[in-house]
Amino acid sequence: MQTLVTLRQLGIAVDENNANPDGWITINAPHRADTNPSFAININHGGWTDNGTRESGDIYSLVQLVNPGMNFPEAKAFVDGKGAKKKLQMKQSNYFGDLNSPFWTDGRKSTLASAQERLEKANDSKILKDLLNYDGLTKETLQHFECGLVNWEFVPDQPVVTLLIPYPTGAQLYARGKDGKMIQMFTGSKPAESFFGASKIKKNKELIICKSPREAMIAQQKLGDRFDCVGICSGESDKLSEQQSSFLKAKVKYYKRVFVCFDRDTIPAEEIAFGFARKVCDAIGTLKRDVRLSNIGKLTQNECKDLTDLFKSSHKSKVLELFSENSFEFSEYIWNSWTEEYRFWDVTEKGALAINEVKFARVLGKFGFKKSYFAEADEPTLVQDIDNILHNVSSHQLSDFVLDEILEKLSKYVDIALLGDTEKLIPLNNLQKVFFKYRDKVLSNQIKAIFRQKPIKIMTDSPTEGFLFFKNGTVKVTKDSLEVLPYEQIPSKIWKSQIMPRTFSETAPSGTCDLEVFVENVASQDPAKKRSFMSALGYLLHSYKNKANSPAIILIDEKSSPNMAQGGTGKSLFAQSIKHIRNQRYMAGKNVDPSSKFFFMDAQMGDQSLFFDDVKHDFDFEALFNVITDDMQIEAKYKNRFTIPFELSPKIILATNSVVQGFGNSFKRRQFTLPFSDHYLKNPVPQAEFGRKLFDDWDDEEWARYDHFMIRCLQLYLEDGLVKFPTDHFLVRTLTVNTSPDFYDWADTNLETGVEYSANVLFDGLDKISNGSNPSKVSPTDSNGNKFPCFSDVSNELMNGEFRTFMDWLRQFASYKQWQLGERLSNGYKVVKFTKK
Repeated sequence: MQTLVTLRQLGIAVDENNANPDGWITINAPHRADTNPSFAININHGGWTDNGTRESGDIYSLVQLVNPGMNFPEAKAFVDGKGAKKKLQMKQSNYFGDLNSPFWTDGRKSTLASAQERLEKANDSKILKDLLNYDGLTKETLQHFECGLVNWEFVPDQPVVTLLIPYPTGAQLYARGKDGKMIQMFTGSKPAESFFGASKIKKNKELIICKSPREAMIAQQKLGDRFDCVGICSGESDKLSEQQSSFLKAKVKYYKRVFVCFDRDTIPAEEIAFGFARKVCDAIGTLKRDVRLSNIGKLTQNECKDLTDLFKSSHKSKVLELFSENSFEFSEYIWNSWTEEYRFWDVTEKGALAINEVKFARVLGKFGFKKSYFAEADEPTLVQDIDNILHNVSSHQLSDFVLDEILEKLSKYVDIALLGDTEKLIPLNNLQKVFFKYRDKVLSNQIKAIFRQKPIKIMTDSPTEGFLFFKNGTVKVTKDSLEVLPYEQIPSKIWKSQIMPRTFSETAPSGTCDLEVFVENVASQDPAKKRSFMSALGYLLHSYKNKANSPAIILIDEKSSPNMAQGGTGKSLFAQSIKHIRNQRYMAGKNVDPSSKFFFMDAQMGDQSLFFDDVKHDFDFEALFNVITDDMQIEAKYKNRFTIPFELSPKIILATNSVVQGFGNSFKRRQFTLPFSDHYLKNPVPQAEFGRKLFDDWDDEEWARYDHFMIRCLQLYLEDGLVKFPTDHFLVRTLTVNTSPDFYDWADTNLETGVEYSANVLFDGLDKISNGSNPSKVSPTDSNGNKFPCFSDVSNELMNGEFRTFMDWLRQFASYKQWQLGERLSNGYKVVKFTKK
């Protein structure tokens, strides 16, 4: 029933009672002249077949066929009922097919009407005799094409009776004088914007485009209703205007073939003819219609150069050979520019097609396909580069690209085979069959072998600049400026995955970003701490890496303790705020083993940060030492190992509910720790606080605030680097985790700078320096000579005599106090002294 409703809305009358049991009925074609019904349509599902043109389709394509210019969404809306009550308003055509352009004012139409009346009354006029003798045109043909007669001065003060030839965007004036043809354009005419005869086409099966209006008229007069004939009004040219191209796109579906009849008697004329024919082919390429360039010279042994000559010659009986359906002897098949430019095959001696891999690689290279050995990988990677944007391409994607983006746009015939004295056109479907046989190679890694290796420079930030990537371009950020650059202007390549799926607004909206308020909360509303958090975000946004200072960002709860982990303070939300502007890889921290060779197996080229969420309390941070300061080795199961160079490797973020263990300069210079306040343990979670989910529920304005906040973070980092977190009791807890609470209390109460201590006396009160074999028990003393207890007197934690552990704790205490610990031997035993740095 819906199909019948759609047909009626299209103005197609069908009697469902005449349909066969399967629902098919044959009617006159609704879009072209059709004296004998040749259009089959199925009233059940809307499928159709045009037996006249051998085309077929579904109900949506039928709607588009009857409504030239309608796109698929509009056709679908029409069929689905959104356009069924009233026919969709179509976009106005940008071409003129009738005398309705601005040129044809009421005054000019009146002039044309008077000229037509004069032609009607003229019988023995000299101009009519000239037109019949020189051009073969009859008065009836002139009247059919709405011509007329006027007086015109080609030479000042010498008026002559002139033929007025109208076309949609102007009028041509034609007469013959003693020196031959005289042609002028009516003032205001735009001959390049339309075709003569456009209003007279009858939707026949063949279209002829002639070099002039007179050639179009004589062709129509001599060839009859089998052909529709139009003419160029501006003289032979290899150009096709946008309006002419639009006209052809709208009308050519009525035709099986299009013939171009231009002069070809000289090399320049030949070039113009082929150029114009190819432009026609390009304009209608997706419709896969034959476009042919007639060769009148060849037909007449070079006696004639155009149709006018031909019809006056002894060869006129052969004229239909120019337009033969099955022979290309006197009309060369024209393939479109696409076929000419993207030819990747050869023709064998037997007339078969064979893919030429050198040409194939060159054609794919024009679309940006290339291979490169990224990150010193053993196997090359196939990528596509479009305006400096790279994305990985699988062999399946490459095959689909060739089928959908290259083969689909080729002409109906793609080449010519020379078999002896015979020329044979090779159809596109032959090439498609050849490619399907070749596809096995495309779908294997062997396809990479046809490409030459191309070194590809991946774009990275510089020490003073950062580059952020959005849909509308690259944002170049310095410490005090920002600038949006088109991708084609950036100096090197980026990965498509690095581009954020939104447009950057150079103007920051008013108001404070949700994320900035969140940062203030986790920073205890302390401006100094907020700067530290912001500098960390800026550091993670800045892809430049310095081996001397590219620490991992450690996110920890400010009030965590050795025996209690908190969580829920906003660490993960903070870490993942980066992924909305930089490419980030998430790793579940509890499931990773840093000692495994597959530890980084999920990392990929283009990742700019790795976020290890909720790592275990015994996480071996030392296992990250090499990747923090050197290249990153990536090894995944059943895949080739590859290396991401240090300068391209991602920065590392660790979120933990426990203090990351480790002590010494090697640990310290590889870590930048951010303690999170307990704000979100005491207050509503962010979603409740802001009344929406961060990121998920943001509108465009809030995203713009976020972008500008993050840029401020980046600018802060470019200006000041990583801003040290203010010293507070978090550092005390870090020390107590790495040593013990008893040790911290004892050391902080008693130890001071400028005093030499016997390490053994500090540890257990034994004065081994004085008597190593039988040391006496003494108490350490401070700078004033006051005695204080040794550590063993206040704690049982090192009762097994772990003196080395005690010495390590002293070094950590010195680091916490930002002191230096001097160590020397006296009688073979340690003497220590703390000094200020």
